[in-house]
Amino acid sequence: MISGREYRQQNVNQSLVNAGIVMLIAMALHNFPEGMAIGSAGTVDYSSGFLVALMITLHDIPEAMAIATPLSGGNVKRGKVFFLTILSGISTVLGAVIGFWIGKMSDFGLALCLGAAGGAMLYIVFADMIPEAFKEINGKNCSIFVLIGIIFGIMLIKIIK
Repeated sequence: MISGREYRQQNVNQSLVNAGIVMLIAMALHNFPEGMAIGSAGTVDYSSGFLVALMITLHDIPEAMAIATPLSGGNVKRGKVFFLTILSGISTVLGAVIGFWIGKMSDFGLALCLGAAGGAMLYIVFADMIPEAFKEINGKNCSIFVLIGIIFGIMLIKIIK
């Protein structure tokens, strides 16, 4: 017979696994337009495509951690966590192939891919991330971290470019 404590721990584990799966699906959907940006930027010139790919790869590291952390906390085996995390990135590759293909078709296709990718990213940033970043945490205003993040991003782009 299962004790109350074990039952609660199983519920916590299942909740963490569920959160990890939801994060995996959200990131897979999010990664598709990122891939379109990589592929279509690669049609302009390969150095632009490489730069976009590098930036998105750096951006995807914390995304992978956001998927892996709840899965690991839910006692999912390491190999399965690794596989699921990699699986979320496959949509980036699919988006890159489609973005490259459409971007090569015409200037309109290139503009369509870059516009769709940029619009998706801007929507997520302005509708979800920035309002969330300006919320108070434990009564403290964390707006300074938004500014630090923006400055760090600009400096990183300047250093690489």
